[in-house]
Amino acid sequence: MAKMKGDSPLLRNLSPNHLACFEARIRESQRVGGADGNGKVLCPVVWDGVTCWPATPPNTTVFLPCMATLNGVSYDTTKNVSRVCDLDGEWKLSVYTACMPLLPDRGGVQRAGDVDNLATLHQLGFGLSAAALTIGLYIFIRLK
Repeated sequence: MAKMKGDSPLLRNLSPNHLACFEARIRESQRVGGADGNGKVLCPVVWDGVTCWPATPPNTTVFLPCMATLNGVSYDTTKNVSRVCDLDGEWKLSVYTACMPLLPDRGGVQRAGDVDNLATLHQLGFGLSAAALTIGLYIFIRLK
């Protein structure tokens, strides 16, 4: 981890991504004072706990790739997370709904969306089993 002036225990406990975001925020605030080159207010560089959001002009939606891992779980980085900088230069909530966890598989990596296929297959098997049981009971009762 990079050593900063005035290194403190708080800074030592930050993740590398969080620290890089913190440093970017400091650089950005020193460079433009929270405004673009024309003095217009920007949404500031901010860390939301997962992603570092860059300084952004108002009324703009930012799209960034989903995180690679979070709490030891791998995610599909081909999808995007989004966040809106509103007209007042304030960030709205980050939207991570497109970030799907990747599930380990014998042959590599399986997308969590494939679980839907497994659930459908499970329901189909259950339905066929129930139908066979019903037919079997019907035959058993009729031949009794």
